[in-house]
Amino acid sequence: MEKLQWERLDIHQRLDIAIDFPALAVQHNFWNEMDYQWWTCVLVDYPQLAEYCDKWEIMDGGQWACILENSPQFADRYQCDWDKFDGDNWSRVLAKQPQFAKYCKWEKLNGRDWTFLLMAQPQFAAYCDFSQIDKWGMLLHQMPQFIEKCPLEERMKWHDSFWATLVADWPKLAAYCNWQGFTGESWSLLLQKQPEFADACSWDTLTGSDWTELLLKQPKFADRCNWKLLDGGLWSYLLQTRPQMASHCQWEKLDGNDWVWLLLAQPQFGDNCDWENWMAAIGANSSRSNLSGPNSVTGRN
Repeated sequence: MEKLQWERLDIHQRLDIAIDFPALAVQHNFWNEMDYQWWTCVLVDYPQLAEYCDKWEIMDGGQWACILENSPQFADRYQCDWDKFDGDNWSRVLAKQPQFAKYCKWEKLNGRDWTFLLMAQPQFAAYCDFSQIDKWGMLLHQMPQFIEKCPLEERMKWHDSFWATLVADWPKLAAYCNWQGFTGESWSLLLQKQPEFADACSWDTLTGSDWTELLLKQPKFADRCNWKLLDGGLWSYLLQTRPQMASHCQWEKLDGNDWVWLLLAQPQFGDNCDWENWMAAIGANSSRSNLSGPNSVTGRN
């Protein structure tokens, strides 16, 4: 390619050509013109071009971390300056390349850095000052073994919904949980995944919506349900999936919209529908296109 043709190309076009024809880029002195930021982006995707880079000495810790995540061989080859690394850089590179831990200055890592590092490489816990951790929820959802490292006063701050999702994923953590203060929504959420905690449940805290969601996942709790709490929309929503619970239904609670969605899924319940009152309720000019769909637990908009 002639010099004039090369000079007419913008940097993106030159880079596309240089990646495929690196010798041509040398001929036009392109590699020397690229700054270290461009080199970082290029080397992440095209490490085979490293021999053409002359910007190693001026790269900062963040750029080194980006490159070493996928190309650890460059650390020795191009003499990485580890002193440039801050805590975020260390967390990032060690998460993928733990062999570089021998160079790490652990005191540079803050609570956020430690959270992300321990989620990927929990073996580094021996170096961690856990008093710095401020994202315990994020850490414990992936690494529940660190629960005892979490201060009691921190655990006391956690909302019941957090405990419900945590114990639902890691039932062994129930030993650390204070069930007092659990709402019906939290009990429903927990028991859907971990029904073995039913004996601890305060059943009278569950609302109709809580019961509906629970019974959809765990129908065996039907004998404990306060059916009076379910309105027509909830009955429609529940019976579409759990028709075996129809014997408990108060059919008079269902309105026209509830009946439409129930009968589309379970037409056998047509005998329970008061068609005359339904038609009067929705009006002679109503059409299905104007009826709202069940986009929530209530089956209504």
